[in-house]
Amino acid sequence: MLAIVLTAEQNNNNLTFICDYFLNRKFEVGVVLAGQGADLLLRNHKKLAECDLVYDITTPFNVISNFQSGLYLANNPCIVVPADWTPDKQPIEDLIRLSQTELDLHMVKFESEQWPVLVTRRGIKHVRALDDLLTLSDPRIRVGMVSQELLKAHYLASPQSGNPELDLNFTDQQKSL
Repeated sequence: MLAIVLTAEQNNNNLTFICDYFLNRKFEVGVVLAGQGADLLLRNHKKLAECDLVYDITTPFNVISNFQSGLYLANNPCIVVPADWTPDKQPIEDLIRLSQTELDLHMVKFESEQWPVLVTRRGIKHVRALDDLLTLSDPRIRVGMVSQELLKAHYLASPQSGNPELDLNFTDQQKSL
């Protein structure tokens, strides 16, 4: 699975840690670089040599333009996080399980957190095509919000199934990322 790391925010001190976090879990890692700070990131973070890179050439760049640029690395469901994301808040394993299920959504995230975001195969094509996107809470993007408790209850109830059918109550309610 691919993990895309966004560097649009100014706090990229955690970038090496986040790359290690995903590489140690056998993810492919894509990093979105942008602006004049891209050169500095390349020099200061040696782990980037093990990652796929994409440049966000939008002026001025932001998290949304980084997000869309990063999706050009993806063909299959992927996890997207900013470089300052803290992995211990929400386990990505729960979202990875969802990636194995065909969902009629563009993105899935935990209802209590902005990140990580699982982008579905449908979502990759859809979000890349939105030229005028200003926010990830745009009503044209179908976002499923799921609680961690509901996911755990579902998977504890059917541990023998590697790819269970999910009967989760996703909402169409949008939250601003």
